[in-house]
Amino acid sequence: MKGELLDRKAKVLFGESLPQVTAAAEKNANAIGLTKREYIALASAQQDVFTNLGFGKAQTAALATQIVDLSGKLEDWTAGEIDAARASDIL
Repeated sequence: MKGELLDRKAKVLFGESLPQVTAAAEKNANAIGLTKREYIALASAQQDVFTNLGFGKAQTAALATQIVDLSGKLEDWTAGEIDAARASDIL
């Protein structure tokens, strides 16, 4: 149920840009220790912020996936002290 809710939220938030986010999740999620659904959920949280700042859906999709990808690098840099989900929140 929760997963279906997250899927619907992502569809609404990203609209036509969802395939871009899904492709990024398929490419990068496993490398940073996330499932594709977790990756998209983190990107959705980032997207909320950028939408409130006035960015369009295509821009927010690009920025959100970049931040989620950077969260994996921050996890590596902290030697796992901060996981990718927490790093995404920090960023």
